[in-house]
Amino acid sequence: LLLCVFASACAPKSPPALQQATVNQEHASLRARDSSTSKTLRVLEPGEHVEVLEQQGRWYRVRLADVEGWMEVSTLLTDDMRNHIQESVNSAINQIPENTGTLAQDANLRVDPGRNTAILRRLTARTSVEVLERKTVPRDDAPGRFDSWLKIRSSPMEVGWLLSGFVEFDVPEGIAPYTEDFAYSAVKSLQEIDDPIAGTVHWYVVGERKPGTDPNLDFTGIRVFTWNSKKQRYETA
Repeated sequence: LLLCVFASACAPKSPPALQQATVNQEHASLRARDSSTSKTLRVLEPGEHVEVLEQQGRWYRVRLADVEGWMEVSTLLTDDMRNHIQESVNSAINQIPENTGTLAQDANLRVDPGRNTAILRRLTARTSVEVLERKTVPRDDAPGRFDSWLKIRSSPMEVGWLLSGFVEFDVPEGIAPYTEDFAYSAVKSLQEIDDPIAGTVHWYVVGERKPGTDPNLDFTGIRVFTWNSKKQRYETA
């Protein structure tokens, strides 16, 4: 009995939790080690809570009741992340969109730009978004390669980051025939004119990107569209 008591007293105590976190991905794995090939101890679903004990790279060591293991950062939303998310929403309230767009396919909306950052939620194809910023980020899994990310607003209270390839930029209907396969990463209305035949017509300035452009470049050209009332068409320079 004394040996049992002594052994119990000497056993290492579990460290206190740094913060709480909520699972935000379906079928999230709680693993024995910080590796995607490690044994799965439990499978957790969105809404379940864990305690965060430490972070190593893109992994959290967590505790669920009496079980300790590792979960990828992208599968959890911590208390610190929630504060960061609210700060992002607040800072974007008065941010003027560079353009609008729609999702070409389902995509993960992330807290920060990067393939291993925490996921806010999964957005479905054809979701409409406002494009607020663009940022180029090095890829951890491919040295020397970069991803371009878009900071988007999908609702007044939801701001996050998407890989730019998931977003199809909107083009005003009147100038759509002139795109020549360029992506219009920024579109601004310069002024409105009243045409006796066409009605209200906008002049535009756009920032355009050629396909396959260096990802560090936001755009490769600037184009201005004005309206020729005599010929009833847009002209560009």
